[in-house]
Amino acid sequence: MTFVRATVCVATALVAQQVEAVACSASTAGLAFGPYNLLAPAPLASTATVRITCSLQPEDGPTQRVAASRIALSAGGSGTFSQRQMASGGNRLNYNVFTTNGYSTVWGDGSGGSATRFVAFTLNPARPTRSQDLVGYGRVPALQNAAAGTYSDVLVVTVTF
Repeated sequence: MTFVRATVCVATALVAQQVEAVACSASTAGLAFGPYNLLAPAPLASTATVRITCSLQPEDGPTQRVAASRIALSAGGSGTFSQRQMASGGNRLNYNVFTTNGYSTVWGDGSGGSATRFVAFTLNPARPTRSQDLVGYGRVPALQNAAAGTYSDVLVVTVTF
């Protein structure tokens, strides 16, 4: 039996625009699939969380603000959302990241049939900071003929405030 280890590194990029004294940030950890068994009849699945946090700035005073963010994922090394690929040298392993555990909508940048995610917060002095977690549902299709190795890809999370 041949086993491969598959990991998608997720980096964060912020397109930061101060929205009327609101500051937002994003954090995430990698999407780790673990060992992939070439003979397993079921797809390999995993999840990763992107946390978006927005805060009123102290100089804003006693007002209420709404902070909205668009969260996009890059296509990664394959350059396409239709089938992302992890690499181990010259070898490839197909995978994708979806917006729900129904695995029907690819989380991307809105192009190529992919969709973005959104968060919105109402911030006021009583709740000056709010966070929301967005889950990405990763899936590696079953029965791929992949060579043994450690496969990885890098996706960039872009948050536009």
